[in-house]
Amino acid sequence: MKTAKFKCIPSGVLANILFRLPVKSLKRFECVCRSWYDLIKDPSFTIQHLHHSKNVNQHFLLQKGIRYGHVSLLCLDEISLLSRHRLNLPSVFSEILGPCNGIYCFIRLNVEFELDLIALANVSLREFKFVPDLSIAHPHSERQSVKLYGFGFDRKTNDYKLVLILSCTDTKGIEFDCKEVVYSLRSNSWSELDRTFPYAEVTHWPSPYFKISYWPYLLTSDSGTYVNGNSHWLVSDTAHWLANNVIRYIIRYFDMADEVFRWISLPKLPESSSYGDMDVDINALYTDSLSVVVRPKSYIPDKTCEVWIMHDYGDDESWTKLVTIGQIEGIARSLKLLGFWHNGEFLFEYDEEQVISYNPNTQKISQKFRVCGSLRAYTESLVSIIGDQLDDQNMLFDIVKESDDPTLQQPTSS
Repeated sequence: MKTAKFKCIPSGVLANILFRLPVKSLKRFECVCRSWYDLIKDPSFTIQHLHHSKNVNQHFLLQKGIRYGHVSLLCLDEISLLSRHRLNLPSVFSEILGPCNGIYCFIRLNVEFELDLIALANVSLREFKFVPDLSIAHPHSERQSVKLYGFGFDRKTNDYKLVLILSCTDTKGIEFDCKEVVYSLRSNSWSELDRTFPYAEVTHWPSPYFKISYWPYLLTSDSGTYVNGNSHWLVSDTAHWLANNVIRYIIRYFDMADEVFRWISLPKLPESSSYGDMDVDINALYTDSLSVVVRPKSYIPDKTCEVWIMHDYGDDESWTKLVTIGQIEGIARSLKLLGFWHNGEFLFEYDEEQVISYNPNTQKISQKFRVCGSLRAYTESLVSIIGDQLDDQNMLFDIVKESDDPTLQQPTSS
């Protein structure tokens, strides 16, 4: 019997096939032969695989189940629940940042918003890493609580970083100083920065007898939105509000490469509109572009929200209105944009438990999905955060399939 000749697959064709596969399959294929192992471990292949994972339709969402103290991975297809898996993490966390190239940052704060525990995880590789305790202390501070935190990627040094602003208070609980600190995964250490976020108090005298002090920029959220490697926060300009009695929002972001805070202006609204009458959310669409969702605070029958996208990151003139969404029957106005879904549809979360797929052409909901907890996008990634070093600080965790839960309901077509 003649042995069939094996025809070698060109490396370019092989890579084009493999980078489209999920991480679980690629980890098995590392064992096929040495050449496949070297290909999958190549940094350029990791980048190619990550780029593909970001741009394909998202079939997975990460559920943050704060009420139940655990995190679950929901496998979805056309917003139909295929399976649900629990992440058996070594501890319970209250906040999740990311994904940043498939890496998540888990944060646990105590009741006084002091840092209790921080960790990084790659869910695809099931890798988990404890971040060292913050050893930077203020000599006159009784307590340091977290005012702001963000997670991002420094493209210049190929490093993942976590930035924190800590509020320092005295024995009477009065805030007297703030500190900026950054954790670097590459060095696995913390460093203190020169302050670049404005802290000088803005003093307002509502009467001749007493004064009120404010931060010059008030945060609308303490956790940053990851876009283009950086973390972004929506802030209001206190001085402008006091002088003009009009709310003005801007976007503050932390430049992970230069380690300084910068700012971006919001889209220009028509003269008849004011951001003071709007609720504003900043998001990251699945195209990794900065986006803003603007919705009126008061009821307007023909308008639920506007979605704006910044085509050229950092260029305030590149804001473009993507779509205006009218009133959706049976849906509250508190829509949180999760990203694009199949066939150009928008994926929205509302009321913290409902997810809808909305078709802007038909102006109808194609699917609904109910969850209990908040959702984050899930991106598969081959980026390792621990390498081959397994110890008490770097470990692997299990992902266990769970049985049906009444808090998760199958979708219904509208």
